[in-house]
Amino acid sequence: MKLWRTKKFRNFNYYVIEPLSLMEKLRLVKAIKNVPRGVASAIERVNGLRNGLAHAFFPENLRGSKPIYKGKDVFTLEGLKLFMEDMEFVHEFFLVN
Repeated sequence: MKLWRTKKFRNFNYYVIEPLSLMEKLRLVKAIKNVPRGVASAIERVNGLRNGLAHAFFPENLRGSKPIYKGKDVFTLEGLKLFMEDMEFVHEFFLVN
């Protein structure tokens, strides 16, 4: 919280970190520290799903990237559980490391 009071940190966040896409942020983190392949893969899957949902008015009717996560429809309980497991896996990695 102390850092947010400094102009340098706020500027770094606003002009360097915020504009980066999720995959650019992942590349930046990987340049700084070791990110296990499983964590990076989970982030890539989440990003793919996010892009499919964010850029389609009717994502369930997409010809290409349907809202499928690890082979399951993300709008089902099973698909949502798989998504949440990956999110928790990634969250735990960054929380501990």
